[in-house]
Amino acid sequence: MTINAVIFDLNGVLLKSEYLSSRLERDYGVKDADVVAAITDIMPKIRLPEAPKAWDFWKPYIKNWGLDFTEESFFAYWFSGEGLNQELFDYAKELKEQGKKIFILSNNFKERRDYYKKELGELFDLVDKAYFSRDTGFVKPDKQAWQLVLDEFSLNPKTCVYVDDSTTNVASAQSLGIIAAKYQGVGALRKLILDN
Repeated sequence: MTINAVIFDLNGVLLKSEYLSSRLERDYGVKDADVVAAITDIMPKIRLPEAPKAWDFWKPYIKNWGLDFTEESFFAYWFSGEGLNQELFDYAKELKEQGKKIFILSNNFKERRDYYKKELGELFDLVDKAYFSRDTGFVKPDKQAWQLVLDEFSLNPKTCVYVDDSTTNVASAQSLGIIAAKYQGVGALRKLILDN
């Protein structure tokens, strides 16, 4: 079967960045492990529709760490450290020119989604649709996250490729019959698509 659609995870795949925890440790002396603990606590609470503002959860941590961030300056600091994986973006454009549908499937919260849509317009112009857990209510590895894409575009999972930096998410996509792999660079993805 020919591959008809490629579904991309966003962070760690189409977008690359140094971890927020590493940056805060380097720039402000906050322990990496403390930031990871905060992210682990906060992210599940803000990725769904009707979630409170992310800042409501971050503010106590920021204060506890003795940092002088406002809501705007904190998110600007965080998100400006993330950028397009240009090589993969260029390959996604190639795939689009070949007639393949291109999707984003991301567990993300409102403030980050809004920033990406404002600052990375070329990425959102390229994709057929971007699915964010904040909008859909489905957080990967919930199989319904992928099923929604398949259903909305009447896609056969056997003709879809999915790439993510999480092996758990890859396994969940595979359980639906999607050809899924951990992202290992453009060369590996190109081979995966050509081999299928």
